[in-house]
Amino acid sequence: MDLTCKKGGLVKQGHGSIRDECGMMASLAWTGICKEPVLRHGIDGSPGLVADLKVQGVWDGERPAFFDNRVVNADAASYVSRDWPTISQQAANTKHAKYDRWCTA
Repeated sequence: MDLTCKKGGLVKQGHGSIRDECGMMASLAWTGICKEPVLRHGIDGSPGLVADLKVQGVWDGERPAFFDNRVVNADAASYVSRDWPTISQQAANTKHAKYDRWCTA
């Protein structure tokens, strides 16, 4: 597996392990844990939108919270000119752009 891909080192196996561990830890505190919940089904061949986890009651007992992890190799060549706060903020902004429309009421 390539840890230094130009997208910053997203490693599928590591991502799945992190998702599973987060789900296991969440199940210790909350119920209603769902792995890979579909937020939006794909239309006309376009990809759907799937989060890593849905956890009921994290912020509000009546509403689900959706989580989507990103694994980043901050040492990847594509990030060499940026510091960690910039890299992590860019990753967060990308996730918000992808999910906010579908996760906020």
